[in-house]
Amino acid sequence: MPLNLIKPWSGVLCLVLLTALPAVGQDLEGMQLFAPAEVGPYGDGPQPKEGYFFVFDGLSWSIGRPDVVVVGNTTEDSRIVYNVGDATTGWTQTNTHDTGEFTSARTEGNRIEFGCVRNRRGWMFGVYKLNDQTQRLTASEVDMVFFDPAFGPQGVRLLQGVVDQIPDPQNPDETIDVLRDLPLTFDDVLVRNRVEHWSTELMCIHRTRPFHRGGRVELFAGLRYMEFDDAFSVDALGEGEVDGGDDADADQQQADQVPSILADSFWNTEADNHIVGPQLGVRYFKICSRWMINIEGRFMAGYNFQSFRQRGTLGTELDAPGGPTGDDDDDDDDGGGGELFEPRLMNATSFNHAAHVEEFSPVVEIRAGVRYKLTRAVDIGAGWTGMWIDNVARASNLINYEVPNMGLRTLYNRQNVFVHGVGFTVTVNR
Repeated sequence: MPLNLIKPWSGVLCLVLLTALPAVGQDLEGMQLFAPAEVGPYGDGPQPKEGYFFVFDGLSWSIGRPDVVVVGNTTEDSRIVYNVGDATTGWTQTNTHDTGEFTSARTEGNRIEFGCVRNRRGWMFGVYKLNDQTQRLTASEVDMVFFDPAFGPQGVRLLQGVVDQIPDPQNPDETIDVLRDLPLTFDDVLVRNRVEHWSTELMCIHRTRPFHRGGRVELFAGLRYMEFDDAFSVDALGEGEVDGGDDADADQQQADQVPSILADSFWNTEADNHIVGPQLGVRYFKICSRWMINIEGRFMAGYNFQSFRQRGTLGTELDAPGGPTGDDDDDDDDGGGGELFEPRLMNATSFNHAAHVEEFSPVVEIRAGVRYKLTRAVDIGAGWTGMWIDNVARASNLINYEVPNMGLRTLYNRQNVFVHGVGFTVTVNR
């Protein structure tokens, strides 16, 4: 959508420029920003302000973490694999790491609201943006399971390789390669998760008459656009070969050392949520001397246009694949068709996937705060905001760990996210 290319601060700047001149001419000259605050109990007490207003919030919010998922294949999270020199005894390899270390990390940001109220009716434009929430985790000796389907008449797999060589019963001077599923372990893995979140809204305002005990209600109706972009990337590094030797311990050394048969691999998955829809809201506030309490609620019936992208490369150090059996022309010392413990059919593979999905994503927002009146027009205060967003796609759950091209699991695109935190407010004429 084109809206995701528009920075929210551009809209704020344009709106400020368009309204600055009439605001100065009609309101600011009589606003008396630094005049004494009106706190007297006479008549109906302090009255809510009319005319142009401006609100600035410094935010410190936390963004809910994605659902915990293993780094590896989730539907078949184990493989029977074999070590070098042992073609008869397999062992079960499983995923050893997940995203459980990610937290609902806190990040800072700003929120600006600008508008005008006259004769209990008006409008308001609001925008907020949080700094990117970036989290990292590192791990060593990471076992990772990829789905490796069998194909062809012999049912071979891409991650099969030579684990042993046995004498050819028909020709004792030759050997036969023994192919088995190879274990996959990365020496070092760096995982990054980044979230970018911002929102903008344009609302009409209707302010009620004062209640019997002095409080008032403002009703909102308008349109809101929200963006929640999540990116998950993995750098999986390791030694691509097993070092042999001529001594008697060489076979045991090879058996103990598990190479990274897909070293080095990289993949990055992005999930962009563009949520737009009508919004209704209500605000209750009450002025008591220099103090004001403020409670707000908003509901948006959001329509979520989700865009997914995945780019990466598996096995950058792999050579061109050989055949499933040995070649007579091969000159390797092992006497067979390939190196020990290297995939026979897998090649370095780059991929680029994209998909688009649409979901209904309701948004509920609650705000509560208190303000203190410094002067007639200027208040300071603090408050809390909590926001629940449903059916949001998170990138870490979309990855299909399958060789050779990975892919996107578009059905795993619905999570709920809770964003909340405190804000410190400066208000002018609100």
